[in-house]
Amino acid sequence: MYYIEYAWTLLPELNFKLDLYSAQLLNQYLKNHTNSIKLSTLMSKLKYRYTKAIVLMPSERLLTQLPLLKYILNENTLVTYVDSTINLLRIIPELPKPQLIISDLDCDISMLKELCNKYEHYRHDIALIVHAHGDNVNKLNIVQELSPTYIAGTCQYPIELEYVSYVPGFTDGDRTLLLLSRYFNQIIVLGADFNKPSNLVKKDRVDVKVKKLQVAKEILKELFLLNNIVIL
Repeated sequence: MYYIEYAWTLLPELNFKLDLYSAQLLNQYLKNHTNSIKLSTLMSKLKYRYTKAIVLMPSERLLTQLPLLKYILNENTLVTYVDSTINLLRIIPELPKPQLIISDLDCDISMLKELCNKYEHYRHDIALIVHAHGDNVNKLNIVQELSPTYIAGTCQYPIELEYVSYVPGFTDGDRTLLLLSRYFNQIIVLGADFNKPSNLVKKDRVDVKVKKLQVAKEILKELFLLNNIVIL
């Protein structure tokens, strides 16, 4: 939990007080969802199906890595989108479609609905992990409008609920890597830039974005020592 205290000092304007309520609210929505599943069960299914994971993060860097992505992609690879990476499908339709999306609902919600509700070209199985925290309480009702193959929840408050599990992390990017590292021995990351905020994602103030990335880098320091994550 040290990172939360670190985040508090850097970003006191964020609403950490509602983290627990947000987790409970998401769990209630998922209880009433036809396709809800426990996080551990979902991840075990994905581990059984795929041998490695590719994580696509939303940044300008990803735009230059498409040839590399096509080279390393195969049928045994879990294609994981971090939140606003789905926005890029509007401008780069040749991106591989996600099998897993991890999001706190800051992404293009209309695109999320297209993917999860299998509109037009997106008629394939997809898993969605929604993250609850104090600043997205008013967005969580969106899960009632989504119909992915599987949907599970995570939260920022250290509690285990029926469909919502605590996963360490602070940003969607570091949380995704922390979660996948529990299940996959090989994780390849494209589009990652923990030093420069991207203009392709939500328009936070630049100073807020920089501080969020600072927390993310602190969280990932020990994780990178495990050597099962490769950032390209």
